[in-house]
Amino acid sequence: MGTADVVWYRSPVDGSQQAYGIYVPANPPPPEGYPAVFHAHGYGWSVSSNFSQWQREWADAHRWVLINLNARGPQFYEGIGEVATLEVVRDATSRFGLDGRRLYITGASMGGTGAFRHGLRHPEVFAAAAGVDGWSDFRLWHYEWYARTDARDSIEEFRRPLLQACSPIYWAGRGQWGAIKTIVDGADTTVGPDHGLSLHAALVELGVRKEGYDAALTLNYDRGHGGGYSLPDIYRFFEGRESLSQPQQFHCRTYVLKHGEMYWGRIDEFDVLGLPATLASDQSGDTVTVLTENVERFTLHLKAAVEADVAEVRVYADGLECYHGPPDTVTFEA
Repeated sequence: MGTADVVWYRSPVDGSQQAYGIYVPANPPPPEGYPAVFHAHGYGWSVSSNFSQWQREWADAHRWVLINLNARGPQFYEGIGEVATLEVVRDATSRFGLDGRRLYITGASMGGTGAFRHGLRHPEVFAAAAGVDGWSDFRLWHYEWYARTDARDSIEEFRRPLLQACSPIYWAGRGQWGAIKTIVDGADTTVGPDHGLSLHAALVELGVRKEGYDAALTLNYDRGHGGGYSLPDIYRFFEGRESLSQPQQFHCRTYVLKHGEMYWGRIDEFDVLGLPATLASDQSGDTVTVLTENVERFTLHLKAAVEADVAEVRVYADGLECYHGPPDTVTFEA
């Protein structure tokens, strides 16, 4: 059998010591490194290296590393919780030799929310995500848990973009090239089934229009909150999936600049704050095309967009040729 332990690292955010649980199989890693599953805890949590006998046997047989996240506790994997998750990815990858193309994330309830958020925000990091009974629409959460009973449909306008910024369903398009499994329990009275069903429907609709969307759904009609959390099914969904380091196109949609960078493109400035912005790009040969929405300024890292032997690049933004030259890092402004 392998080794289970709680390990610590120093966070560059504030210098504090942060922990995560890990299981490393006894067998040496494959040549490209260990695949790894990051398990996102729910609202009640503790940092542990507790993995079931079945999990350990799977990890040993498949040469996978298993990780229990802490992510600064009940932060819903947003803000410092998101930062902490990515810190663990970096620390575990360098310390234990993970395969950066085969990293996966799963969780239930709050952990399911985290799986959706990370899987859709960071398909370049996580090849696949499986969320069980996670929130996908915090406007719906506002209606269900926060709003006054006599004004449930009323959301203050200053609050609306904040709720949408943290709701995966409003920027599901950025999940292109990742795989998202949505597990919904139909008798769940804590997180309504509409969260998972609507997110899956959005991904399916995106997949009809563009390639690169991989969506799966498991619906358990009679199970309550968290009842459908089946690690054997989830691990089998993950098996064999890899992230793409150099896709031919991407779709970056965001409400905040923090999440405005994907692959070779970055949104530098919004036209109107509070509205979503989109930077979508496609590359073919020596040509890079860009479509924007609510973007005042953006940057392209053209060397990362084209093949190494391309000496000159043409860039078309919203139908207009705006650059012809070497594959440098170039900033464009409307």
